[in-house]
Amino acid sequence: MTEKEIVKDELTQMVARIANNLDSTGTSASGRTAKSMFVEETEFGVILWTSRRYFKGVEIGRGPGGVPKGFNAIIKQWILDKGIAVTQLPYKRKPSSKWQPKYSVPERSLIMAAGAIASNIKSKGTGLHQRGGRSDIYSQEIDTTVGIIKKRLAAEVISQIKLNIKK
Repeated sequence: MTEKEIVKDELTQMVARIANNLDSTGTSASGRTAKSMFVEETEFGVILWTSRRYFKGVEIGRGPGGVPKGFNAIIKQWILDKGIAVTQLPYKRKPSSKWQPKYSVPERSLIMAAGAIASNIKSKGTGLHQRGGRSDIYSQEIDTTVGIIKKRLAAEVISQIKLNIKK
């Protein structure tokens, strides 16, 4: 195997382990983060890519402060992807000829839950961030993979050294 092939092989295995870690820890909601990772071989080397802008958030969470536009809708989709049960909050007001509810009770309850969660994240950050993060999704895998790559590359170089020994 060439050096590039060794690196590509190990990075590809690491991507699979990270995807498994996302699933086994319950971190994955939609699966988009795992699907966003891919390994690319270029003329200069091998690159591990992710198209997720906040990939590191799976280990460190999100701190308090500014949030992207449409954050409530993002949280609403997260609730749906995770399959989180939302307490149903019926309207107190009764529908009449003068007033009809804009949303069904389940939709209203989902919107309210997403708003409450989004507000809490804006002011305090995610629970993961508040607990100090974790290192069991990708950090340990990176360290392990770097060690394996070093050993495999060293073994490859040693196997290519030809000693000129007279017998």
